Amino acid sequence: MKAKSPNIGLQRTSACGLAAEAGSLGVAITIFLAASLNATEKPAASQATLAGCYIVSAAEWSPSVEKGQGEFWAPPRAVKLTSAHVAHDPEQRWMVMKYQPAAGQRVGQWRVESAGTISISISDGFTGLSGELAPVGDYLQGTLTTWEDGNPSFHRKAVVKARRTACKP
Repeated sequence: MKAKSPNIGLQRTSACGLAAEAGSLGVAITIFLAASLNATEKPAASQATLAGCYIVSAAEWSPSVEKGQGEFWAPPRAVKLTSAHVAHDPEQRWMVMKYQPAAGQRVGQWRVESAGTISISISDGFTGLSGELAPVGDYLQGTLTTWEDGNPSFHRKAVVKARRTACKP
């Protein structure tokens, strides 16, 4: 005798039959959920989607920078992530990053990491800032860290947020 299951609308002919039908339903639900989740995932960030201009805001360095050194270690106020590769990179993973205000002979560069984040570096070879930023809506957010060859303990951190803006010619 066939009886309808009140909860899921399946007909039951035996305990094994219900298990088999419920198992099929479970597989169908799992496939549907997986397809739904994949459809809502954001595509990974790429060089093409991240290249452009950004206005940068930053928290204070922690620990604080000594008086008179703030300008030297200040994060840039504006950056332009270009698609031009830096000359010294044989793997051609790093791209040129222009920034304002310029800080002496420091060179800016950036690259996309496998996790969709970007690594940035502003350095003269002896001192610099480096960090990793992640796309969050229409801005990038992360932490910059100072470094200095002659003083390995000189590490200051600042949280930065870079909001995309139109590039000026």
